[in-house]
Amino acid sequence: MGMLVILAVLGVATAGLVIADCPVVCECPAVPPSCPPGISSVPDGCGCCKVCAAQLNQDCYEGQPCDHHKGLECNYGNDVGRTHGICRAKAEGRSCEYNGRIYQNGEDFRAGCKHQCTCIDGAVGCVPLCPSHVPLASPSCPAPQLVKVPGQCCLSIDCHKGTTVVPQAHSRPPPYPFLPYPAYPYSKLYPKPHRKPYPFKPKKEKGAMGNELLEVEREWDEARGNKHLIAWSKFEDRCAVQTTSWSECSRSCGMGVSSRVTNDNARCKLVKETRLCNIRPCSSVSIPVKKGRKCSRTHKAPEPHRLSYAGCRSARLYRPNYCGVCRDGRCCSPRRTRTANVTFVCPD
Repeated sequence: MGMLVILAVLGVATAGLVIADCPVVCECPAVPPSCPPGISSVPDGCGCCKVCAAQLNQDCYEGQPCDHHKGLECNYGNDVGRTHGICRAKAEGRSCEYNGRIYQNGEDFRAGCKHQCTCIDGAVGCVPLCPSHVPLASPSCPAPQLVKVPGQCCLSIDCHKGTTVVPQAHSRPPPYPFLPYPAYPYSKLYPKPHRKPYPFKPKKEKGAMGNELLEVEREWDEARGNKHLIAWSKFEDRCAVQTTSWSECSRSCGMGVSSRVTNDNARCKLVKETRLCNIRPCSSVSIPVKKGRKCSRTHKAPEPHRLSYAGCRSARLYRPNYCGVCRDGRCCSPRRTRTANVTFVCPD
């Protein structure tokens, strides 16, 4: 009887510890956490409050998860009952080479004193550590400028107080001084010079250069110089637009990228454009093919859903079309594609 009582008490205590990990009612601070540059703000393990994510080789637990945007996960080792672990990179993450050094997937490093960089599955992403935009003028800072401070890496904002007066909001600029017109017309004050026409047109002698100045002046007087403006505006029409076809998607299933080269821009300069592509979801690879057929037909998503990429989700719902699959080794690819602008919402 005594053994049963002890087991019951231990069971209640253990249940109380499990429930105590996540509160019944979430109580979060009014001000969200201010994370350092390059560190994401993610929900805690209970899904209640935003916390600064733990980085590579840092301690992690339910209240401070690892930064999943960088491919990190909390490694508890072989002990299943542990509640604390260390943030490690996932096995499928690739390392990065930058400036002659190798960085592991999810590892943070400094590129000089102005950028904080992260290795994300073979690609290096950097965020600036220094201010690059000048703030708008205000009464407290009338003339903001970025100036170099000796001994500091980043440019500092200098307000130049007392040098510039900021006008009040919605105030009209001072009017221009009024200049009265003279009572007499300008034609009397500045008479137009009268040119006498040539009595005859000079003859062109053989082997001598002709005088074409008179003909050019007549053309200018008649057209008033508009021909030159029209000829200059037609210069933009000389750009022959060259656009290549979109390349095949980089992945046969799931989200990938496709690119093309075009000069269809204001500068008529060849640039590389990249778009996201999704031929088929990876879950559709296992769709059974109907009897008597080798490939499944093109199908539409069963219901509208939000597109996801790199931890971000689309602001609106989409129901895209997907290619089918073949069981004889052939790979189905889209014959016609359509590019749409998608707005993604990313967590802080």
